[in-house]
Amino acid sequence: MIRLLIDAPFSATAMFLASLVGCGYAMVQAVRVATAMRWPTVEGEILSAYLVQNGFDTRGLYERVTYRYDVGGQRFVNDRVRFGPQPQRVSIVPAAGHPPATTAIGEQYPVGRPVRVRYNPRRPQDSVLHAQPNLTVFVIIAATAVCLFVGVRGVFGPR
Repeated sequence: MIRLLIDAPFSATAMFLASLVGCGYAMVQAVRVATAMRWPTVEGEILSAYLVQNGFDTRGLYERVTYRYDVGGQRFVNDRVRFGPQPQRVSIVPAAGHPPATTAIGEQYPVGRPVRVRYNPRRPQDSVLHAQPNLTVFVIIAATAVCLFVGVRGVFGPR
């Protein structure tokens, strides 16, 4: 197989290797979701919910939800809603120029609303609101499938 990768065109080899990385990432996220589904839950409370913008258009809008919860008499605060890439935690400017989306996130996660928080019993500071991957993970999986298809055809296809 190594000989096939070496003899294949560079672009096909790169696509094939990228698909392996994407498959690894998807598997890690799937394991995290499966593990989190077995985590215990506690009641928490929404502290804030707003949109942040990464970039200059609406494709860079991300929800930022902060919540708190208590485990064993200790209070924790977290901002992970789903598994997958998270918006960066510092130096983010709120996206005030998108009123409909801002209103929708505020209605979905109103401040003070009680929520069920899943937490890792070994590390209670590790928590999530929804034990499922975010949309970006599915986009990465789709891109991985395309890379795998193109890479396999280029590496193992007819010469």
